[in-house]
Amino acid sequence: MVNDNLIIAPGIPGKNTASWTEQDFKLAIKKFRQNAPTAPLPRLYEAYKWLKEHIDIHDNESDKQFTYFIEHFLQILEKRGAGNSEIYSEVLRDSAEYKYLKELFHSSKEEDKEPEPETIIQKAEHPVLKEKKITLKSILRQKNPSLSVYDINSWNKLVNEHLRSFATEESFVKNCSSIISNINKTPDKEPFHLEIVIVYALEMIQLYKKPSLKTKDFALKLLNLMTNKMEIWTVLHKEYLEIIKK
Repeated sequence: MVNDNLIIAPGIPGKNTASWTEQDFKLAIKKFRQNAPTAPLPRLYEAYKWLKEHIDIHDNESDKQFTYFIEHFLQILEKRGAGNSEIYSEVLRDSAEYKYLKELFHSSKEEDKEPEPETIIQKAEHPVLKEKKITLKSILRQKNPSLSVYDINSWNKLVNEHLRSFATEESFVKNCSSIISNINKTPDKEPFHLEIVIVYALEMIQLYKKPSLKTKDFALKLLNLMTNKMEIWTVLHKEYLEIIKK
């Protein structure tokens, strides 16, 4: 694939992108955005693929700048009405948001297992005591829970363990709705605390052979909660379409 320097890299022809400085990346992005309103989408995509092929993903700064570039390209495609195009889908797969969701959707069973609680060893004359197990239910029962102390991995395990415990569709929807309500009322949280619940809920609903109308309505409410996160919404919208087809 050849880059003719008309779309993405003015002033630095022949320079290996692995040695680009932050200013080089900014210049490339600036030139790309200048051409974006008029250049054919296939040419923009070719320029994007050229940069992707030459980027040094093992270099933290290069990878960071490329992630920033992807976000700009997705915004450009949305502004040009290409949000549902194949190009948009391909670029979206390289985004940090999509990779984050993919990890959630394909987490291994080993990762989902809750570690065995440690025991406190007392002197021989005292009984062995077990540490109190932390669960999603116990956290959200607190008056003012601090969710920010739970990172993505620990929160993902807590959510998976809790939501997969409901045997019926009705109980799952009811409890999932309650969890989302409690999270929304909690000020000390990060966006992923709600996102993980929504992603997991839609994944579970998709597994039901014939979800009820109430469940489908709930799925739509979940999707609407992500309207301000276009990358996530786009991925989840595909899940929602599969749900309402049943």
